[in-house]
Amino acid sequence: MRIRWTIGVILAVILSTGTVAQAEVYQDVIRGFELFGWRFSGQQNLLGKGWDVSAVADYSAGANFNLGIADVTFSGTAIGATAGYTLRGIPSAHFRMGTNNTPLAYTYAFNTGLQDMTIEGGILINIDTEINLLGFYDNTIRISNR
Repeated sequence: MRIRWTIGVILAVILSTGTVAQAEVYQDVIRGFELFGWRFSGQQNLLGKGWDVSAVADYSAGANFNLGIADVTFSGTAIGATAGYTLRGIPSAHFRMGTNNTPLAYTYAFNTGLQDMTIEGGILINIDTEINLLGFYDNTIRISNR
């Protein structure tokens, strides 16, 4: 009798821990991007029966991020990204990301205590991708780092 009660309690604990609500992975990803200055917005595409999500990180005034033994500084422009899908007609999805034809300046300063290293440059990003349900796609990727 006591063994059945013990087994019942153990099963109740195991089964009750499986019902704990877990946060969605996308919320963790969004939170990580928000730490680097990204702002997100989304809206339903009523004409296309889909959704569109936009994200912008404005580094035009400059932004410094302390990563522990390294500091990263971005300045010069904003980075914008949009993604979405439509279900009307032939369903398709799209993704676009870019720096508005202006290079994003970056500085990566690394200090180990023994040696200092600084990497500076500018990166120009232009990505435009669209794919439909039939598998046809258009893809333009232009990344220039100087």
